Amino acid sequence: MKRAFQSSNKACARHRGAGSRPIGCHCGVDPCHALSGGQQQRLALARAWALQPDILFLDEPTASLDPSAKREVESLIAEFGQDGVSVVMSTHNLGQAKRLASHVAYLEAGQLVVQRPVDAFFNDTLPEAAAQFLKGELPWT
Repeated sequence: MKRAFQSSNKACARHRGAGSRPIGCHCGVDPCHALSGGQQQRLALARAWALQPDILFLDEPTASLDPSAKREVESLIAEFGQDGVSVVMSTHNLGQAKRLASHVAYLEAGQLVVQRPVDAFFNDTLPEAAAQFLKGELPWT
């Protein structure tokens, strides 16, 4: 029986000359850690989504991704929210927070400093530490 895709040069000697692999043969198949960062993130989100969660916790899901992969992952996250999943996400990307969030919380040293709807967070007066963060003036300690 032939698979729907051609075998790669990495196929085992048993199937290399056949031009295809039988179903169930995993020789030459790249493991998920060989995927790009964006592909790994999308795979991780698909795995989480398959469980049909009510709430999804994401820790900087687009960190270290190229702009194209970042947009794709953001699109998936937005879809989850539109489908009724509560998404709790950490990010240092203020533009991303504006695009994806309904509410923003600012924490410092593990303590909640302020939590507001996204428009109020970015447009109203904030506690000093949060305001400094938004200006990029928060000193690293």
